[in-house]
Amino acid sequence: MFKTGKSSLKRDDGFQVEAYAPVIISASIVTDIPAYHSDWFIERIKAGYAVRTNVFSHKKMFVSFQNARLVVFWTKNAAPIMSKLHDLDDRSLGYFFHFTLNDYEREGLEPGLPSLESRVEIFQQLASLIGKEKVIWRFDPLVLTDQISPERLVEKIEAVAERLQGYTEKVVFKFAEIERHRKVAKRMTKEGWRYRDFSQDEVCYVASEIARIGKRFGMEARTCMDGHDLTILGIHPNRCVDPDLIRRVFGHDADLLKFVDKCSGKNGLSPLKNCNCLPHTDIGEYNTCLHFCRYCYANFSDRVIQENFKSRLSGNGESMLK
Repeated sequence: MFKTGKSSLKRDDGFQVEAYAPVIISASIVTDIPAYHSDWFIERIKAGYAVRTNVFSHKKMFVSFQNARLVVFWTKNAAPIMSKLHDLDDRSLGYFFHFTLNDYEREGLEPGLPSLESRVEIFQQLASLIGKEKVIWRFDPLVLTDQISPERLVEKIEAVAERLQGYTEKVVFKFAEIERHRKVAKRMTKEGWRYRDFSQDEVCYVASEIARIGKRFGMEARTCMDGHDLTILGIHPNRCVDPDLIRRVFGHDADLLKFVDKCSGKNGLSPLKNCNCLPHTDIGEYNTCLHFCRYCYANFSDRVIQENFKSRLSGNGESMLK
């Protein structure tokens, strides 16, 4: 999360506070706002601000929308928010989607999701509604288990890609680093998942196959924050908050373009390793997604999530959680 700009903000209770006032809002890399919190999101857009609580320090961060020109959505099920996008259109607020559409249905790695068939249809409907250039397909993360070999993984990707032909311009992928997240590794081990890392040969094989699949179905293949250099395969690092996409799709928004031009130098980009995104501010909360993806770092336990949904959701409050 990259905080940009500051302003004074009048809260719902009338008190004044200092807030970050970003141009680009991320909604959200740590929870599925379109799937589970679309009503809250739209109400906070109307209110003009939201509050995010740091899950580790418990400090509150106030985020004003007064300068916001673009929302980047991250989702695995956009259906609940599709009928509400007119609220953003009415405010001349731009948006595009990163839509993660994996096929781990048979293995049960994403037990809270609708069926694969349903999610493909939702993806197609969203792209038809807002334009294929605004819906980026992610097969993320790429996971190997005793049930999923590299060859089987490629078969899954190709089958989904065939269904999405004509509905997106790009496929973004990332190789899972489960051991990097200790809680995830512990959870998956406890549940009996026999996962493993990709060997270098397997990385090259899967990546080259994704590049082939992308060419076959008219999609550019990119990697996201991945330490592997795949340029020899014609695969370059993705920019998930992408200035080129913004200039092409939102070129009518002079204020947004001014911000993009201001951030064109390296100092205006993400400080994260292997990330070249434009500055943006995320408004999501950890432990607020019912997809229950077994590999997810943003959910500490199923019990915590269920308790949050049972008693801690704020409704339309300034924070997602009470």
